[in-house]
Amino acid sequence: MQDSSQAWPGPEKDFRLQVRENARRLLVACLPPMRRLDEALARTRWQLESETATLRSRISSLTTDFQGQISSLQAQISSLTGENAALKAQISSLTAENATLKARTASLKAEGAALKSENSSLASRAASLDAEVKALQAGQELWTPQHIGFPPLLFTPPPLNEDQQDLVDRFHNFMYEVTDKNSFRSYFVSWLGYGTLKWPTDLWNYQEIVTQTKPDVIIETGTHRGGTSLFLATICDLIGHGQIVTVDLDESFRSTVPRHPRITYLNGSSTDPLIVNEIAAIVGKRNNVLVILDSDHHCKHVLEELRAYSKFVPHGGHLIVEDTNINGHPASPDFGPGPWEAVEAFLAENPDFSIDRNHERFYWTQNPKGFLRRLPQ
Repeated sequence: MQDSSQAWPGPEKDFRLQVRENARRLLVACLPPMRRLDEALARTRWQLESETATLRSRISSLTTDFQGQISSLQAQISSLTGENAALKAQISSLTAENATLKARTASLKAEGAALKSENSSLASRAASLDAEVKALQAGQELWTPQHIGFPPLLFTPPPLNEDQQDLVDRFHNFMYEVTDKNSFRSYFVSWLGYGTLKWPTDLWNYQEIVTQTKPDVIIETGTHRGGTSLFLATICDLIGHGQIVTVDLDESFRSTVPRHPRITYLNGSSTDPLIVNEIAAIVGKRNNVLVILDSDHHCKHVLEELRAYSKFVPHGGHLIVEDTNINGHPASPDFGPGPWEAVEAFLAENPDFSIDRNHERFYWTQNPKGFLRRLPQ
């Protein structure tokens, strides 16, 4: 193959050679600057890599610092949260303590008001007594037992026909149904502010018996709130004679029972021989005694009471057994043998006692066949 340069014409061949030579010279001239540029680029690359490493190290250090600061801040936040919870608990405790103090303050204010009221009552009573003393000193006549009138005419209620007796029984049952629904409110009455579970008609009968017989001692079993004891003591005040001895096993209301010079309170079972003996010692040689039984209403207990306390009742005196209307007579048919059955057993053993039906004349009594009287000699 022929050299292409030899195929060129003369002038063109010289031109091409000249171009080659110029290119070679240009390349030779460009190599040093290019080397210097490569070196500069290498140095620049190294500097950038060094700075990048420095920046990475700095970033890592800053990240570590930030993480430490963040952890510290989180710990501070946690600590502040705990302190906040503690402060809230303290505030809650102080709030509760403040409420307690307010309640105590209100209670003390109420106690203070009660004491003021009691002081006012005592002052009023003192003024009344002072007026009575002054009236007596002046010779004025006040109420005395001599003002008591004649005994009422005795009245034995006639037997009821079937319809009449059904009406009485239905009324008894109605009262007890209302009682069950209203927690004794239907016949929970009070005497001078002290509660008693008595029907007013029975209290009226008690007043008549006390006024007519003027007992030296009234024995009551079943004190409860003390309202009946105070009622009896008040009647004794009016007739100027009598003492009440009342016994109860339950001390729930002992701190709130009325205080009266005629009332003696005993705590214990009414059938406990020690209690019976203590009552006998209080009665002493006094023989005009009225007995009212109103404690445990189960037959066995009531019969034991009748046997224990009937000996205190004089001939012509009264022994009252309360709540003989339960166990279907006609109320509370599911109670079981109670006072009614105890009275029947007692009367079978003691022919010198009989039922005094004069005190059932209202027909509204909790003690049907429960007003007993010892026959006169």
